[in-house]
Amino acid sequence: MVALENGRVMRIGLMLRHINELGGTPEYTRRLVSTLLSLDHDNDYLLLFGSETAFARYRFPNAKNILLRAPSKLLWDQVMVPKVLKREHVDVVFNLKHSIPLFGSSKKVFIVHGADWIAYPKGFYLADQLYHKLFLPRYLHVADRVITISQVSARKLTEYMPSIKNKLSVVYHGLPPGFYRVEDTARLEAFRTRFGLPERFVSYVGQIYPPKNVGGILRAMAQLKGHIPHKLVIAGKPGIKAEQDLALIEQLGLEKDVVQIGWIPHEELPLLYSLTDALVFPSLFDGFGIPLIEAMACGCPIVTSTTGACPEVVGDAGLCVDPTDIVAIAEGIRAVVGDRDLASKLACHGLERAKLFSWERTARETLAVLTAARDARTNDDMGALIACAGEEGGREASSRQSTSKHRMRE
Repeated sequence: MVALENGRVMRIGLMLRHINELGGTPEYTRRLVSTLLSLDHDNDYLLLFGSETAFARYRFPNAKNILLRAPSKLLWDQVMVPKVLKREHVDVVFNLKHSIPLFGSSKKVFIVHGADWIAYPKGFYLADQLYHKLFLPRYLHVADRVITISQVSARKLTEYMPSIKNKLSVVYHGLPPGFYRVEDTARLEAFRTRFGLPERFVSYVGQIYPPKNVGGILRAMAQLKGHIPHKLVIAGKPGIKAEQDLALIEQLGLEKDVVQIGWIPHEELPLLYSLTDALVFPSLFDGFGIPLIEAMACGCPIVTSTTGACPEVVGDAGLCVDPTDIVAIAEGIRAVVGDRDLASKLACHGLERAKLFSWERTARETLAVLTAARDARTNDDMGALIACAGEEGGREASSRQSTSKHRMRE
């Protein structure tokens, strides 16, 4: 293991106040933590929780659980956590969500789950935009190492802040066990009945917020109404500004053509992927797209986007369309559900490509980054913040002089 190769056991602190939430990032956290601690028995881990439920739920023989309470997330991250890191002599701290302590002697690893905040800021509430503008540059500067989840996200981040290039690593998400094509007819029909699923349908899986382009899917389905027998099944919870997209169901007269089943357990997703004729995932920008690898592993054909990390993830296992072109999305759906040879080809490619993604690989590559952070030259926190302010100011000044260089590009 890494600790033995470098001759010294690490004390690693993992910030897990979000671990019991729903969504892609909490699922990433649960998978990575369980895999990392099952593989690495050489290092010492401190698991920092924000709730008694999570504190009691997650137990590992090679980790010490610590419950921290604070009246706000900011105080939890920036006051309570640094106190514990100092007391416990932690070498490296890693928050698996979007922050790190700005001060303290522990080395810091920051993860950016995609570059949505940079590439598509209007998809977030104003308060979130202000938070990202204020804190993201500081987190990136203070971090000894930065992880992101795709090459596209890495390019966006280095365009945004070139100084992080040498401390930035790409570590892909993994595919959890249990994702395979289900052939058991009784299980499939029981699942169909329980959720009231139609006989023929295409699916969207994931949170509903502007960058995911659920509105584009709905508009495409409105164009296809009467031309294909399929309905749309939406499996996911509403997120930021979801009401704007969901209002289209009534506005476009799709009340009888859309089935919303909400967030379903991950262990049941293979049943959905095995029943649907296509996963429709034309994100305006996506840093990775976990449903893409899940669908590929289940032999589900995919219609996805030409932008963001979607082409990087699916390779030749998906039909990529312009997510801003409603006609292109509609024609992509029509092609996949209407051409059995194309659907079969995409499904076969997907089964092979899904083998490239595993949580064991993700855990080992993450551990390598944590080790690199421990061995990095010590940062001067205040110096990093001063440099951050200077670079941020220079970036703003430069942007006023340039018409395109520093704008987000898809």
